[in-house]
Amino acid sequence: MIEILRLDASHIDGMEKIENTCFSEPWSRRSLEELLSCDYAVYFVAYDNENGAVAGYGGMYVSVDCGAVNNIGVLPEYRRRGIGERLLSALTEYSENNGITLMTLEVRESNIPAIGLYEKHGFTLVGTRKNYYKKPTENGLLYNKEIVG
Repeated sequence: MIEILRLDASHIDGMEKIENTCFSEPWSRRSLEELLSCDYAVYFVAYDNENGAVAGYGGMYVSVDCGAVNNIGVLPEYRRRGIGERLLSALTEYSENNGITLMTLEVRESNIPAIGLYEKHGFTLVGTRKNYYKKPTENGLLYNKEIVG
């Protein structure tokens, strides 16, 4: 069974595996560990209780009433099970309950599954950042979602 939990120190190894598996420019272990003491970071993990593994994670930085989604990553063997959707829902619910009125994110223009997920959850395309991503170089699409809590 997959459970959505708030990030704690026991999840860092699993997050590091997701970073190295899912992203071309993974965050360092130190960056992940710093999330634990960062007052403005809100992170959730999808924890597989049967296997004792972090299947995915998602998080955002909060500044006043805005939540900037940084990453949502799910290990390949756990994809297509609604885990990314559950992580995004946890971030949205947190926003609704904590005075956040706007969520923002950027996504590679080639990441069609993620774009579909974001649009399904009410995110609207608001712009493009030319050559925002590296390895490979690619435009980033900017999305916003107004939160009505």
